[in-house]
Amino acid sequence: MRHIRIAVGLAAATGALCVAVTPALAENTNFVANIPHKTISAEHTARASGKTEEEQVFKFQNVVIKCKQFPFPERYSVGNTAVTSSVLSSEAPTELEVGVHFEKCGRILSANSEEFVPANFKGKVTIVYHINGFAKLEGNGEGEENEFGKEPHATFRETSATFTVAPAKLCKVIIPEQSVPLKAETNEDGKFTAFVPSNAFTPTGRKGFVNNEKESLVISNEFKGLLFRYAEETQCNIDQPHEEGSDGTYKGVLNLAIPAGNLGVEE
Repeated sequence: MRHIRIAVGLAAATGALCVAVTPALAENTNFVANIPHKTISAEHTARASGKTEEEQVFKFQNVVIKCKQFPFPERYSVGNTAVTSSVLSSEAPTELEVGVHFEKCGRILSANSEEFVPANFKGKVTIVYHINGFAKLEGNGEGEENEFGKEPHATFRETSATFTVAPAKLCKVIIPEQSVPLKAETNEDGKFTAFVPSNAFTPTGRKGFVNNEKESLVISNEFKGLLFRYAEETQCNIDQPHEEGSDGTYKGVLNLAIPAGNLGVEE
C-alpha cells in the first residue's frame, strides 16, 4: 500500500516533523473508509474534512496564481491554502467527491518581481476523484455557461470555479466543468495520472485503531490541459494570445480525513 508515515516523537518536541515515504507496488483499486464499531453506508454516511498549508499553484497562459504567497504580506504567507470536505456512503468507493475552497491566493505579476495582487476564489469547486487517476470538475450549479472551442467542435460548459484578481474588472479567470485529462471524458476506463493518492498515518490513543494509528488521505494533484477562459469584461493586463486556452495547469496537495475514523487508498 502506498503510504506516508508521520512519526511524532522526539522530533515533535523540537518542532520538526519526520516523514518517511514508501512507494506504491501496485495499482490503486479503491479508496477505503471505516469508523471503529460503525458501518459506513448510504443510510449512515461519514463526513470527511481537511486543511492544508502547502502551496497551490495555477497557471493560465501568462497568468500565475499562487495560494500562499511568500514573502508577500503576512496574511497571505501563513495559514491554510485549501479547505476540503466530503461525504462518504461506502467503505470501498471507487470515486471520491471532494469540495475544495482555496485561500490565501494572489496573482504573481512577474517571475522576476515580488509584485503581488490578491485573488479571490469564489465559493468552492467540486472535484470527483476517480480511482484510475482522472478527476472531474463539476459545474457549480448556478447555470453559468461559456462557449469553449470553435465550430464544429465548440461546446458549452457550465462554470466550475472562478478566480477574480482585485479590483474585480482587472482579471477574472473562468474554469469550466471538465474531466482532467479531457480524454477521460470519452475513456473513463483508461489509466491516468492527474492525481496520486497516498496514505498518512498518525498515532492515536482512540480505541479500535490498528497499531494505534489513524489513517488519512493525501491527494497530490498535477492537473494539465485545463480548459479556461478570461471573462469578457477583463483582459488581465497582458497581451493575451487567446481569450481562452486548453493548457491551464494546477499543482497542489490536499488532505482529507474522517475525524473519528480512517480514510485512505487501497491497492
